[in-house]
Amino acid sequence: MLGPLPRLHRLVVTWLLTSITGLFLLLALVGPSGTLGG
Repeated sequence: MLGPLPRLHRLVVTWLLTSITGLFLLLALVGPSGTLGG
């Protein structure tokens, strides 16, 4: 019953962490010191 579930869970967690990190990097780039921040 516990076949591909842990692997899928780990994949989802990794994807979420990557997405959140990328979003924070994007916000940092376009933030106060970015081009859109002024």
